[in-house]
Amino acid sequence: MKILRSIVNYSTYTVSISSLGKKALVKNGSVPSKIVTIHHGALDIPYIKTSEKNKYKKSLKLENKFVISTYGLLAKSKGIQYGIEAINKVVKKNPNVVYLVSGQPHPVYIKRKGEENFYKALQDMVNKYKIEKNVKFINHFLSQEEIENLLLASDVFLLPYLSKDQISSGILANAIAGGCCVISTPFPYATEIIGKEGQRGFYIDFANPDSIAKKISYLIKNKKMIESARKNAYVLGRSFTWQKMAEEVTGVFGKAVNKKS
Repeated sequence: MKILRSIVNYSTYTVSISSLGKKALVKNGSVPSKIVTIHHGALDIPYIKTSEKNKYKKSLKLENKFVISTYGLLAKSKGIQYGIEAINKVVKKNPNVVYLVSGQPHPVYIKRKGEENFYKALQDMVNKYKIEKNVKFINHFLSQEEIENLLLASDVFLLPYLSKDQISSGILANAIAGGCCVISTPFPYATEIIGKEGQRGFYIDFANPDSIAKKISYLIKNKKMIESARKNAYVLGRSFTWQKMAEEVTGVFGKAVNKKS
Protein backbone atom coordinates (compact mmCIF):
# COMPACT_ATOMS: atom_id res chain seq x y z
CA MET A 1 0.00 0.00 0.00
CA LYS A 2 2.94 2.33 0.70
CA ILE A 3 4.22 1.77 -2.85
CA LEU A 4 0.73 2.25 -4.30
CA ARG A 5 0.29 5.52 -2.37
CA SER A 6 3.60 6.74 -3.79
CA ILE A 7 2.48 5.95 -7.34
CA VAL A 8 -0.78 7.83 -6.81
CA ASN A 9 1.09 10.83 -5.33
CA TYR A 10 3.51 10.98 -8.26
CA SER A 11 0.69 10.67 -10.80
CA THR A 12 -1.40 13.55 -12.05
CA TYR A 13 -4.39 11.20 -12.10
CA THR A 14 -4.93 7.55 -11.20
CA VAL A 15 -7.66 5.44 -12.78
CA SER A 16 -9.52 2.92 -10.60
CA ILE A 17 -11.75 0.41 -12.37
CA SER A 18 -14.30 0.36 -9.54
CA SER A 19 -15.61 2.87 -7.02
CA LEU A 20 -14.60 0.42 -4.29
CA GLY A 21 -11.00 0.69 -5.48
CA LYS A 22 -11.18 4.48 -5.21
CA LYS A 23 -12.60 4.25 -1.70
CA ALA A 24 -9.76 1.93 -0.67
CA LEU A 25 -7.16 4.36 -2.03
CA VAL A 26 -8.77 7.37 -0.32
CA LYS A 27 -9.09 5.44 2.95
CA ASN A 28 -5.35 4.79 2.80
CA GLY A 29 -4.38 8.41 2.37
CA SER A 30 -4.63 9.16 -1.36
CA VAL A 31 -6.01 12.51 -2.57
CA PRO A 32 -9.63 11.95 -3.81
CA SER A 33 -9.41 14.52 -6.61
CA LYS A 34 -6.53 12.63 -8.22
CA ILE A 35 -8.46 9.35 -8.51
CA VAL A 36 -10.90 8.81 -11.37
CA THR A 37 -13.27 5.82 -11.50
CA ILE A 38 -13.62 4.27 -14.96
CA HIS A 39 -15.26 0.86 -14.91
CA HIS A 40 -13.66 -2.25 -16.39
CA GLY A 41 -14.36 -2.36 -20.13
CA ALA A 42 -16.68 -4.89 -21.74
CA LEU A 43 -17.74 -6.22 -25.13
CA ASP A 44 -20.37 -4.25 -27.05
CA ILE A 45 -22.94 -7.00 -27.60
CA PRO A 46 -26.42 -6.39 -29.09
CA TYR A 47 -29.42 -6.96 -26.86
CA ILE A 48 -31.74 -9.76 -27.94
CA LYS A 49 -35.12 -10.91 -26.66
CA THR A 50 -35.30 -14.19 -24.76
CA SER A 51 -37.36 -15.60 -27.64
CA GLU A 52 -34.36 -15.02 -29.97
CA LYS A 53 -31.89 -16.99 -27.84
CA ASN A 54 -32.60 -20.30 -29.56
CA LYS A 55 -30.66 -19.10 -32.59
CA TYR A 56 -27.49 -18.97 -30.47
CA LYS A 57 -28.36 -22.07 -28.44
CA LYS A 58 -28.66 -23.98 -31.70
CA SER A 59 -25.03 -23.15 -32.59
CA LEU A 60 -24.03 -24.80 -29.28
CA LYS A 61 -26.40 -27.76 -29.85
CA LEU A 62 -28.48 -26.64 -26.86
CA GLU A 63 -31.69 -25.63 -28.62
CA ASN A 64 -34.71 -25.33 -26.29
CA LYS A 65 -32.55 -25.89 -23.20
CA PHE A 66 -32.40 -23.62 -20.14
CA VAL A 67 -28.75 -22.60 -20.40
CA ILE A 68 -26.62 -21.60 -17.43
CA SER A 69 -23.06 -20.62 -18.30
CA THR A 70 -19.71 -19.83 -16.75
CA TYR A 71 -16.50 -19.04 -18.61
CA GLY A 72 -12.93 -18.00 -17.90
CA LEU A 73 -9.72 -19.47 -16.55
CA LEU A 74 -10.73 -22.23 -14.15
CA ALA A 75 -9.44 -22.66 -10.61
CA LYS A 76 -10.87 -23.80 -7.29
CA SER A 77 -11.44 -20.17 -6.30
CA LYS A 78 -14.04 -19.83 -9.10
CA GLY A 79 -16.40 -22.17 -7.20
CA ILE A 80 -17.36 -24.21 -10.26
CA GLN A 81 -17.46 -27.34 -8.10
CA TYR A 82 -20.37 -25.86 -6.12
CA GLY A 83 -22.13 -24.98 -9.37
CA ILE A 84 -21.95 -28.60 -10.50
CA GLU A 85 -23.26 -29.83 -7.14
CA ALA A 86 -26.16 -27.39 -7.48
CA ILE A 87 -26.99 -28.59 -10.99
CA ASN A 88 -27.16 -32.15 -9.68
CA LYS A 89 -29.93 -30.97 -7.35
CA VAL A 90 -31.74 -28.80 -9.90
CA VAL A 91 -32.02 -31.35 -12.72
CA LYS A 92 -34.02 -33.79 -10.62
CA LYS A 93 -37.04 -31.54 -11.17
CA ASN A 94 -35.73 -29.58 -14.16
CA PRO A 95 -34.01 -32.04 -16.54
CA ASN A 96 -33.97 -29.42 -19.32
CA VAL A 97 -31.21 -27.42 -17.60
CA VAL A 98 -27.69 -27.40 -19.06
CA TYR A 99 -24.67 -25.89 -17.27
CA LEU A 100 -21.99 -24.87 -19.77
CA VAL A 101 -18.50 -24.55 -18.25
CA SER A 102 -16.12 -22.92 -20.73
CA GLY A 103 -12.40 -22.34 -20.38
CA GLN A 104 -9.17 -24.02 -19.39
CA PRO A 105 -7.43 -24.41 -16.01
CA HIS A 106 -5.54 -21.28 -14.94
CA PRO A 107 -1.88 -21.68 -16.09
CA VAL A 108 -0.52 -20.31 -12.79
CA TYR A 109 -2.88 -22.14 -10.45
CA ILE A 110 -2.37 -25.43 -12.24
CA LYS A 111 1.21 -25.53 -10.87
CA ARG A 112 0.00 -25.23 -7.28
CA LYS A 113 -0.49 -28.26 -5.08
CA GLY A 114 -4.07 -29.48 -5.26
CA GLU A 115 -4.85 -27.63 -8.49
CA GLU A 116 -3.09 -30.01 -10.92
CA ASN A 117 -6.08 -32.29 -11.43
CA PHE A 118 -8.84 -29.76 -10.73
CA TYR A 119 -10.32 -29.90 -14.22
CA LYS A 120 -10.41 -33.70 -14.14
CA ALA A 121 -11.99 -33.53 -10.68
CA LEU A 122 -14.84 -31.43 -12.12
CA GLN A 123 -15.37 -33.98 -14.89
CA ASP A 124 -15.29 -36.80 -12.33
CA MET A 125 -18.02 -35.03 -10.34
CA VAL A 126 -20.22 -34.91 -13.42
CA ASN A 127 -19.65 -38.61 -14.09
CA LYS A 128 -20.28 -39.50 -10.45
CA TYR A 129 -23.64 -37.72 -10.45
CA LYS A 130 -24.44 -39.08 -13.94
CA ILE A 131 -25.33 -35.62 -15.25
CA GLU A 132 -23.23 -35.68 -18.43
CA LYS A 133 -26.25 -34.43 -20.39
CA ASN A 134 -26.65 -31.48 -18.03
CA VAL A 135 -23.06 -30.28 -17.59
CA LYS A 136 -20.98 -29.61 -20.70
CA PHE A 137 -17.34 -28.53 -20.90
CA ILE A 138 -15.70 -26.39 -23.58
CA ASN A 139 -12.01 -26.95 -22.92
CA HIS A 140 -10.27 -24.14 -24.79
CA PHE A 141 -9.72 -20.40 -24.66
CA LEU A 142 -12.74 -18.69 -26.18
CA SER A 143 -12.49 -16.25 -29.06
CA GLN A 144 -14.38 -12.97 -28.81
CA GLU A 145 -17.05 -14.35 -31.15
CA GLU A 146 -17.43 -17.47 -28.97
CA ILE A 147 -17.80 -15.35 -25.83
CA GLU A 148 -20.48 -13.24 -27.48
CA ASN A 149 -22.39 -16.32 -28.69
CA LEU A 150 -22.12 -17.92 -25.25
CA LEU A 151 -23.54 -14.85 -23.50
CA LEU A 152 -26.34 -14.49 -26.06
CA ALA A 153 -27.27 -18.16 -25.62
CA SER A 154 -27.33 -17.98 -21.81
CA ASP A 155 -30.53 -17.68 -19.81
CA VAL A 156 -28.49 -17.20 -16.64
CA PHE A 157 -24.81 -16.47 -16.08
CA LEU A 158 -23.37 -18.07 -12.94
CA LEU A 159 -20.45 -16.70 -10.92
CA PRO A 160 -20.04 -18.81 -7.76
CA TYR A 161 -16.70 -17.14 -6.92
CA LEU A 162 -15.21 -17.90 -3.50
CA SER A 163 -13.04 -14.77 -3.19
CA LYS A 164 -14.51 -12.17 -0.83
CA ASP A 165 -12.02 -9.45 -1.82
CA GLN A 166 -12.32 -9.19 -5.62
CA ILE A 167 -12.99 -5.61 -6.74
CA SER A 168 -13.03 -6.16 -10.51
CA SER A 169 -14.03 -8.87 -12.99
CA GLY A 170 -13.86 -8.66 -16.75
CA ILE A 171 -16.06 -11.73 -16.99
CA LEU A 172 -18.81 -10.11 -14.91
CA ALA A 173 -18.44 -6.87 -16.89
CA ASN A 174 -18.97 -8.81 -20.14
CA ALA A 175 -21.98 -10.67 -18.72
CA ILE A 176 -23.66 -7.43 -17.63
CA ALA A 177 -22.86 -5.64 -20.91
CA GLY A 178 -24.18 -8.68 -22.78
CA GLY A 179 -27.56 -8.35 -21.07
CA CYS A 180 -27.26 -11.48 -18.94
CA CYS A 181 -29.16 -12.21 -15.76
CA VAL A 182 -26.31 -12.91 -13.35
CA ILE A 183 -26.34 -15.17 -10.31
CA SER A 184 -23.29 -14.40 -8.19
CA THR A 185 -21.76 -14.63 -4.76
CA PRO A 186 -21.65 -11.14 -3.16
CA PHE A 187 -17.97 -10.38 -3.74
CA PRO A 188 -17.31 -6.60 -3.74
CA TYR A 189 -17.36 -5.95 -7.50
CA ALA A 190 -20.52 -8.03 -7.90
CA THR A 191 -22.41 -5.99 -5.31
CA GLU A 192 -21.32 -2.77 -7.02
CA ILE A 193 -22.36 -3.89 -10.52
CA ILE A 194 -25.44 -6.01 -9.75
CA GLY A 195 -26.88 -3.61 -7.17
CA LYS A 196 -29.86 -4.69 -5.10
CA GLU A 197 -31.17 -8.27 -5.23
CA GLY A 198 -33.08 -8.65 -8.49
CA GLN A 199 -31.93 -5.33 -9.95
CA ARG A 200 -29.38 -6.66 -12.46
CA GLY A 201 -28.95 -10.12 -11.01
CA PHE A 202 -29.27 -12.28 -7.91
CA TYR A 203 -27.05 -13.32 -5.03
CA ILE A 204 -26.06 -16.73 -3.68
CA ASP A 205 -24.12 -17.72 -0.57
CA PHE A 206 -20.42 -18.54 -0.75
CA ALA A 207 -19.55 -22.23 -1.16
CA ASN A 208 -23.20 -23.25 -0.87
CA PRO A 209 -24.66 -25.52 -3.60
CA ASP A 210 -28.08 -25.49 -1.89
CA SER A 211 -28.21 -21.70 -2.20
CA ILE A 212 -27.27 -21.89 -5.89
CA ALA A 213 -29.84 -24.63 -6.60
CA LYS A 214 -32.57 -22.71 -4.81
CA LYS A 215 -31.90 -19.52 -6.78
CA ILE A 216 -31.77 -21.32 -10.14
CA SER A 217 -35.02 -23.17 -9.39
CA TYR A 218 -36.64 -19.88 -8.37
CA LEU A 219 -35.67 -18.19 -11.65
CA ILE A 220 -36.83 -21.13 -13.76
CA LYS A 221 -40.27 -20.60 -12.23
CA ASN A 222 -40.08 -16.79 -12.45
CA LYS A 223 -38.72 -16.03 -15.91
CA LYS A 224 -40.08 -12.47 -15.82
CA MET A 225 -37.51 -11.78 -13.10
CA ILE A 226 -34.79 -12.92 -15.51
CA GLU A 227 -36.06 -10.60 -18.24
CA SER A 228 -36.20 -7.60 -15.89
CA ALA A 229 -32.65 -8.20 -14.64
CA ARG A 230 -31.39 -8.65 -18.21
CA LYS A 231 -32.78 -5.32 -19.36
CA ASN A 232 -31.39 -3.44 -16.37
CA ALA A 233 -27.99 -5.10 -16.80
CA TYR A 234 -27.81 -4.16 -20.46
CA VAL A 235 -28.63 -0.50 -19.76
CA LEU A 236 -25.78 -0.24 -17.24
CA GLY A 237 -23.42 -2.12 -19.55
CA ARG A 238 -23.77 0.56 -22.24
CA SER A 239 -21.78 2.89 -19.96
CA PHE A 240 -18.62 0.75 -19.88
CA THR A 241 -18.19 -0.92 -23.26
CA TRP A 242 -14.55 -0.81 -24.43
CA GLN A 243 -15.40 2.13 -26.69
CA LYS A 244 -16.85 4.10 -23.76
CA MET A 245 -13.91 3.17 -21.54
CA ALA A 246 -11.44 4.31 -24.22
CA GLU A 247 -13.23 7.65 -24.55
CA GLU A 248 -13.13 8.19 -20.78
CA VAL A 249 -9.46 7.26 -20.48
CA THR A 250 -8.62 9.57 -23.41
CA GLY A 251 -10.46 12.33 -21.53
CA VAL A 252 -8.34 11.73 -18.45
CA PHE A 253 -5.14 11.88 -20.56
CA GLY A 254 -6.32 15.22 -21.98
CA LYS A 255 -7.02 16.64 -18.51
CA ALA A 256 -3.63 15.46 -17.27
CA VAL A 257 -1.78 17.10 -20.18
CA ASN A 258 -3.68 20.38 -19.73
CA LYS A 259 -3.02 20.35 -15.98
CA LYS A 260 0.71 19.88 -16.50
CA SER A 261 0.73 22.62 -19.16
